[in-house]
Amino acid sequence: MNLYFRPEIDDLHEGAALDLRARMAWELLRSHSVVCANVAGEDSAGRQQLAVMPPREVAQRALAIAEAFIEECEARNYLCAITMSMDQAAAESGRLESLKHDSVWRKKAA
Repeated sequence: MNLYFRPEIDDLHEGAALDLRARMAWELLRSHSVVCANVAGEDSAGRQQLAVMPPREVAQRALAIAEAFIEECEARNYLCAITMSMDQAAAESGRLESLKHDSVWRKKAA
């Protein structure tokens, strides 16, 4: 995951933004929440029946999964601090591209 890009749900004008755990839970909900189900017994032929999970249970499960994932990443030291903002990264990228471009022209001139 590239942390320089803003999350999909990001409303800074309203003063709200999702943290890492919440963004992960959102991604789980966005991609997998439609297929979440609970076991609801068996039918007369012995086949397992499933019931769609209520929305609150789906949200709680996604948040629990995200929390466990982040805790494990922290325990393994997989999370790194971001050293630049998006604007700083863009400026640095432009500066490096300019240096590369200048060096190419210097080689051609020599």
